[in-house]
Amino acid sequence: MGLVGTPVTVVMMRGVPPQLAGAGPAGNSVTRQVGGTLGMALAGLILSGAYRARMPTPNCRAPDSGSPPPRRNRPARPPKPPGPPPARCVCPSWRPRPSARSTGRPGADTTIGTSEQREHTMTGTTARSVLVTGGNRGIGLAIARRFVTAGDRVTVTYRGEEPPAGENVLAVRCDVTDGEQVDQAFKEAEAAHGEVSVLVANAGFTQDRLLLRMTEDDFTSVVDTNLTGAFRVARRAVRGMLRAGHGRIVLISSTAALHGAPGQTNYAAAKAGLVGFARALTQELGARDITCNVVAPGLTETDMSRALTPEQRRELLRTTPAGRLGRPEEVADAVAFLAGAGYVRGAVIPVDGGAGLGH
Repeated sequence: MGLVGTPVTVVMMRGVPPQLAGAGPAGNSVTRQVGGTLGMALAGLILSGAYRARMPTPNCRAPDSGSPPPRRNRPARPPKPPGPPPARCVCPSWRPRPSARSTGRPGADTTIGTSEQREHTMTGTTARSVLVTGGNRGIGLAIARRFVTAGDRVTVTYRGEEPPAGENVLAVRCDVTDGEQVDQAFKEAEAAHGEVSVLVANAGFTQDRLLLRMTEDDFTSVVDTNLTGAFRVARRAVRGMLRAGHGRIVLISSTAALHGAPGQTNYAAAKAGLVGFARALTQELGARDITCNVVAPGLTETDMSRALTPEQRRELLRTTPAGRLGRPEEVADAVAFLAGAGYVRGAVIPVDGGAGLGH
């Protein structure tokens, strides 16, 4: 090491540190004059950087090598053997079966009703046991005939006059305000046709009076028949439906329950109660294949509508977009639909020619 100010000769040879290189010809070296310790440090930095720059580094291609170094920690992936794609079900009729937890019955398929209901709907070969209360005339008789035409075994109840002669139904006298008569009617229907799987609660009557003139008996008698009577028959029917794991309940209400009518506070209250009853029952039986829905007829060609005065009839038709009275067969069509619909639950279907406008 020289003193400060002493000239230092630094010899740089290709790839060789200066301390190992000897003095060579002037054309093979680069000589720089630097001063003292500062010059030596600067020369050392320059030379060491140049030396390292010429050394190969891991995972990099060496300057004089023709192939890359092998990859580390990555075993070669074997080639995928050729073959056909995995098989898939292409059957158009296939669909997953819901679990027992979602249906309430092990392995039950309720995508469109049950298998029994789908078979009946598509082929009409499976006869169901149907009970229609108040099925001796009017809307109730039209509903009974609709099910008979579909091939079902039908029982109708009546309190007053019997159904017309020649009807292919089992007629049982029953007052729905009497629990014992209700139970007996079901026993007769079950003995003749099997467990009731479709119930239509249609029995009812009116006792129209303005509220100031309505007695307590006027009110309670209408509620007992139209609302409590539906409760009695539904409670009795649900027993067998739970055992069978299947059932359809349709309650016949009225548009009076949806928009009211003067002089019918008792009737409107009872028919409106059927809507709440159906929806509460739907909550109770939601995990089972038992449905409960409501049909709300408007002004229909029945004995009740024939008792209207011409002025009353004209006023009611004025507020009906269809401009005419409904037919009992049109109400029966809605009931038949609900008796075959497995995913419609707690619904209210108005059959009123648009008088309620969906309310």
